[in-house]
Amino acid sequence: MKTLIPKLLTRKQSGFTRLELLVVLVALLFLAIVVFPALGKSREGGHEATCLNHLRQLGIALMMYSEENRDLVPEEGNTVLPINDASNVDAWYNLAIHPAFTRLRDLYNSSATIPMPQDGAAFSCPSAPQPTFTPSLAKAYFMYGMNARICVNKSTRANGVVNTKLSSIPMPDDTILMGEVDGNFPTAGAAQSNLVGQYGVARHQGLGFFTMADGHVRSAKTNEFLRTSAESSSAPTEWATPRKMYWYPTSTTPN
Repeated sequence: MKTLIPKLLTRKQSGFTRLELLVVLVALLFLAIVVFPALGKSREGGHEATCLNHLRQLGIALMMYSEENRDLVPEEGNTVLPINDASNVDAWYNLAIHPAFTRLRDLYNSSATIPMPQDGAAFSCPSAPQPTFTPSLAKAYFMYGMNARICVNKSTRANGVVNTKLSSIPMPDDTILMGEVDGNFPTAGAAQSNLVGQYGVARHQGLGFFTMADGHVRSAKTNEFLRTSAESSSAPTEWATPRKMYWYPTSTTPN
């Protein structure tokens, strides 16, 4: 008796056809163009949220210091000397006045607790590049810095000039208190814990993140916060042009 075998089972199994391969390639191309960038944006969105939260925490700590110290802004620190030097005992990063804020010098006492990108510490920005050197007490790696123009230099204050008080800032919501820094900058000092408008960075899809003098955090485009060398070094020069945000708290604030 003759057995009938369906034609479907007798077709030669020769693998994928060219059309099938083309469909697979198109699907992979779709993933590369649409899905993978979306995943990258989602990851960066998480980094942005973390960075803003860290800046908010740091800003709260600085404002708590101000409330307990006659409304004065914290010290920016000596950028040339190490973070554990006696001259930096009162620097903003060595103030333990907030539950999420451990003194940086204490964190650096152990290599296991040195803040690095993506480790979740308040001093860390997950979008910051890895340090190009080995961070240590001798040279720390900063991802955030205090606005150097809001804190009057100690040497200037020695001549009778007073430091900035938060309550004296006419536009606190437009005045920068803290921002992101490039810890790998070639001329960065041992404790480059401050920044000025000439060296602001935009790490988040073309945006820079900041804590303002009223405590809120915000993002800004480079044309809003970057300054020329002249604008970065002179309050009258910066204030000569109306801005969306300012580094110098007033038009007469000295360096």
